[in-house]
Amino acid sequence: MYALTGTPGTGKSACASVLMDMGYRILELNEVVFRKGFNTEYDSSRDSWSVNIPALREAVSSMDADVLVGHLAHLMDVDGAVVLRCRPDVLYERLSSRGWKPEKLAENCEAEALDYITVEAVEVLGEGNVYEVDTTNLTAEEAAQEVVRGLTALPGGGRVGTVDWSDFLPWRNPDGTA
Repeated sequence: MYALTGTPGTGKSACASVLMDMGYRILELNEVVFRKGFNTEYDSSRDSWSVNIPALREAVSSMDADVLVGHLAHLMDVDGAVVLRCRPDVLYERLSSRGWKPEKLAENCEAEALDYITVEAVEVLGEGNVYEVDTTNLTAEEAAQEVVRGLTALPGGGRVGTVDWSDFLPWRNPDGTA
């Protein structure tokens, strides 16, 4: 089982849809979180839920899937992770079109600029088991092809450090907020 992870807005769900059409068994973690009640506390200031990670990990371990999809997927018991990445200014546009609050936009764009999920995935899985894909200018179909390359390389054939958004730090929303 592998993880398809990344900051919200990097294209995980769109890519997963294409992977499903290719025959991969996909499990969206957000669906499991809310269906099983693993969302524990709502933080209105961040407009997000806390998740009981150990309970989610245990529940997912007995489910039948090839790819776990979600920004927490790399924290599950997986053999490797493909991390989708997106240039922060493009990510800002994607997330703002969803009506996200300025503070949440800033938090996620800064996390992307800081390689937060890649770093966390490497800490959990090891560098050889993490494969980055820059989705900034890719269609969902092109991203899915890159993900398949990553899944084929894993475990052991990781590729990290190919994406660098440090020029976007310190992050400020383009509208000047946060």
